Amino acid sequence: MTMVTKRFSTAQGAIRFLEELALKPNDRFYFRGQGDARWRIEHTYARHSPVPHATWKSDLNEMVRHFMNMVLSTGKPLPFSDEKDLSSRLEFARHHGLPTPVLDWSFSPYVAMYFAFNSIRSDSKGSCSIYALRLEGIADIFARLASASPTGKPGPDYVTHYHRFFEGPDLSKGYPGGDLSFIAHPASWNVRMTRQMGSFIYDTLDYKSMGFRDFEDLLAKSAETPGPGDPQPSLYKINIPYSQAKRIFERLDLAAITGTRLLDDYEGAVADAKNAYVYNRKSGYYRDKPD
Repeated sequence: MTMVTKRFSTAQGAIRFLEELALKPNDRFYFRGQGDARWRIEHTYARHSPVPHATWKSDLNEMVRHFMNMVLSTGKPLPFSDEKDLSSRLEFARHHGLPTPVLDWSFSPYVAMYFAFNSIRSDSKGSCSIYALRLEGIADIFARLASASPTGKPGPDYVTHYHRFFEGPDLSKGYPGGDLSFIAHPASWNVRMTRQMGSFIYDTLDYKSMGFRDFEDLLAKSAETPGPGDPQPSLYKINIPYSQAKRIFERLDLAAITGTRLLDDYEGAVADAKNAYVYNRKSGYYRDKPD
């Protein structure tokens, strides 16, 4: 029961369920919105290269280095002071669209709803999806994989690996392969991700060699460690039909969740102008109208 798919016919039901997950006192859920329910969870590096990143491979580091060199050649200043900081390099590259083994998540289900429904029309056919990832669940799965004994039970290093998941990747010697870890907060200069209440999952696991298709398949086929209460899913997939776009955008508008605020640039303003086609907006008006 590590992955559960739930389908809602109304925006109200989906929002209520997502809010309940976000406000659970003993579980930390992070959210990710995707515009088509048929899509699987996949980071951009996996779409760029069919071969997973390994510690000994230089492809990822060379691509990030090339990106940095080209940025520096423009003469434009970097948002961070240490040019050799691998963590900032990776986040900066990801921010500007370079393929990286990093998945974006948000503590806010409203932010995930925005990215799921952005550019969706109410008269379109299909559904979008919002994933809700329980951090304690994925940390448990990773710790058992990393420390498994021959019997498949958690090994003696389980606690070490469990806590290491929450510490983020060790980038002191490059970008490690075979790793799954949580980066809780963006850098202070990353205004976009800060506004999105963003976090990251660093994922360089070789799923095929482990007998899985991908990140989603790992969670779907892994069982939770038995505890004193009922086991909780590590991943929910919440499907919402496109027909609910109007209701979703009306709710997001009331919560001041707009593309202009989340993306912090002209691209977000364009998205807001296009999305306003499907609902009656209350944002974007001024007392002194521009010409």
